[in-house]
Amino acid sequence: MTRAVHYTATIDLARPMGDRPAGGLSVRAAPKGEHQAGAALLPAERPAAYRVPFEVDRFGAERIELRNASSDVLRWVTIDLMGPGHFVAQTPTRLEPGQVLAVWLFGDDLARQTKVQVTWFFQGAQYLWLVSL
Repeated sequence: MTRAVHYTATIDLARPMGDRPAGGLSVRAAPKGEHQAGAALLPAERPAAYRVPFEVDRFGAERIELRNASSDVLRWVTIDLMGPGHFVAQTPTRLEPGQVLAVWLFGDDLARQTKVQVTWFFQGAQYLWLVSL
């Protein structure tokens, strides 16, 4: 008789790099069926949710503005386009509370095929958010 062992890999992005295991990846053997039961894989001290700190204003298909609606300073805010098209953005390294980041978009049929990915750091963790056009 063969006993099945399932492995679960987790990457905890909420922990600073210095506190992570080598390579940032931890692997543990899980009893058979644990992955199906939805067992918690992240440390209990990690918050369950983090409110997205942005408000989005759309100006047609060619421009969006992201406003930092939180009371926190967001660091290393970057923009990436997921799909066809190209963009121009004034990407600050910091986004103060209330500060706006404008993104100009160029391309055909952007609303159907393209999303804007916003990435930022807050309290030592990296977050990303996809914005539909």
